[in-house]
Amino acid sequence: MEQNKELYYPPSIEEFHVGFEFQISIYGTDNWAEMVLSNLTDEFLNKEGNKVSIPNCLRVKYLDKEDIESLGCIGFREMNSAWRNPLDKRPIMYYAEKNNAMMGFDFENHIVSISPKDPCKSVDGKREEYDYPPAIGLFRGIVKNKSEFKKILEQMNIQ
Repeated sequence: MEQNKELYYPPSIEEFHVGFEFQISIYGTDNWAEMVLSNLTDEFLNKEGNKVSIPNCLRVKYLDKEDIESLGCIGFREMNSAWRNPLDKRPIMYYAEKNNAMMGFDFENHIVSISPKDPCKSVDGKREEYDYPPAIGLFRGIVKNKSEFKKILEQMNIQ
C-alpha cells in the first residue's frame, strides 16, 4: 500500500493538545523519540516576544494503516478499482470500520469520511462487504495524524 510520499510533517501550533503524539529529534540528530504531550506547558516551544514558535526538531507522522488499526478499526482494505488513480492505477481510497461506523481514507489528500454502518444484510444473514466510500454522513474532513483521528473518534463516541 503506497501512501504519502512524505511520512512526517512539521506540526503547527494549533495541533498541540494534551494527548498529541509527535516525535522530537535527539540532540539534532536523525534519531527520533516518540512523545505524547501530557500537559500544555511550553517547555519545548520557542518564545519570541509574545509569539510562540515550534522548534525544527519536532515532527508528526501522517495518519496511516498502522495508526488506524491501533485505534481498533478493522477490515482495512483497498476500495474497488473504481477508486484508483487513473494515471498509475494505485489505490486512492481505503476502507475500515469500527463498531457503529464505516470509514473511508484518502491518504494522498488526508481526507477521512465517517458514516454510520449500513444495516443491510445479505440473503444468508451475513453482512455484505462494502466496496464504496462512506456516503455523506457523520464526518468528512482533513485528518493528518493519529492524534486528530483519535480525538474525532472520541468526540463522535466511536469507541
